Amino acid sequence: IKDLDVNRRAWEVMDRQFTIVESMGLDDVMNQNLLQGEIERDNILYQWNLQIEEQEVLQIYLVRLKLNWELNGRSKSIEASTLMQASMTLLEGVASR
Repeated sequence: IKDLDVNRRAWEVMDRQFTIVESMGLDDVMNQNLLQGEIERDNILYQWNLQIEEQEVLQIYLVRLKLNWELNGRSKSIEASTLMQASMTLLEGVASR
């Protein structure tokens, strides 16, 4: 598997995790302590870590998701963040590598 394909798949996994958070709701994610986990896709184990930080504006949270994996003996990661309301309306998204 090429690095580019794995990176594309990693962003797909990250998008899926954000969708799960959005569909469950932030309250349920925090109450069930679903802040980390693993997903295997195409024989690559992706480890994800979720951070949720309350903002100054009432019911607005900064949601950060980091994905780590190994490929050919090298550690790789991507990270993205977005603002969400407690009612899970997506407000703004920002991604970085």
